[in-house]
Amino acid sequence: MSLKMSLLKQSDLPPWALIDLLKLARQYDCDIRIQKGELVVDAKKLLGVIALSRAAGQEIAINIEGRDEKEAMVALKNYSELKLENRHRN
Repeated sequence: MSLKMSLLKQSDLPPWALIDLLKLARQYDCDIRIQKGELVVDAKKLLGVIALSRAAGQEIAINIEGRDEKEAMVALKNYSELKLENRHRN
């Protein structure tokens, strides 16, 4: 399963947003990988998520595979709509 989203501009991307993403990803057993161009990181690893701060303002793809992938997809989609994407629309 795959989900595409845009991260906020660097100036709008608070550190807690990426930490919350990490915490959310760790709630699921499935593999969650975030891709931006050639860079692919494990959403459950702190250093990988920190590397995403450089992707602010760009589109990323989240690839999810595993037994609870549907639940993780719904949670990540809701998170992106509520916490990441909507913050820069206001």
